[in-house]
Amino acid sequence: MSTIKYLISSTNISKLKQKAKSLKKDSNLTHTQALEVVAKQVGLDNWHQVTEANKPYQDVEKAKENGFIIIYDTKDAEDFYDEQNRFTRVSEDIGLTVCRPELYNGLVNEVDDNDIAFKDKMDNAELEQFYQETYGFYDFKLYTESSIPHDINAAVELLSACCFFQPEVIFLKGRMYNWDEIIKAAGGVTL
Repeated sequence: MSTIKYLISSTNISKLKQKAKSLKKDSNLTHTQALEVVAKQVGLDNWHQVTEANKPYQDVEKAKENGFIIIYDTKDAEDFYDEQNRFTRVSEDIGLTVCRPELYNGLVNEVDDNDIAFKDKMDNAELEQFYQETYGFYDFKLYTESSIPHDINAAVELLSACCFFQPEVIFLKGRMYNWDEIIKAAGGVTL
């Protein structure tokens, strides 16, 4: 049994499959042979290892679309305690990769104190650095129970029993809720 050396997102799996499809079209290889060649090109022994390298992403990707993921500042996450063990910690790398499109778009579209969106005052390199600095120290937790909270209010109520602090971001059934929306659901006032 081999040890996984790589993590491959489902987006990259799709790209590798496309590459194999093109290779098959341009050569006399079978589909299976083309997949094996592509696996070797990315440094793995075979296509099975590629699919194994994707497995850690699958639960998080499914939870983002149909489940419940919470994202805490690392300091606030230290106070998170779920005595029923309904949450499991997700690797920050996997969490950031899976949730990146929504997190990035939400961040760059936020406005500063002068009502100017960050995307309108920073170049791409600055936006990327801003994103890394903002979400580089976060704790991702995946809800593992089959009964997902039915709305943001139910999610916030469930979380209030686990931590004094509310998360920075919640993904619930395919929708991202930012801090202002979470605080509002908790009955607080947003600034």
